[in-house]
Amino acid sequence: MYKLTIVLIVLVIITLAIGAFMTYRVGQNQKGDYENQGDAKVKASFFSNPVYLVYLIGTALAIGYVIYFALIS
Repeated sequence: MYKLTIVLIVLVIITLAIGAFMTYRVGQNQKGDYENQGDAKVKASFFSNPVYLVYLIGTALAIGYVIYFALIS
């Protein structure tokens, strides 16, 4: 069962990494002016996007899970 857990953890981490990369690429490709407010510039923060926060928290939890079970056995 321990080997299955490691495989599942690796798959989850790979899925999180691919999802984060694809989300970033889609965000970079979306260029458009949806609200025409003149020259008003809005500086977007990386951490203001909830999708990135979910990926970061999920990755941290997955790594914590691996470390926890590595220390137990």
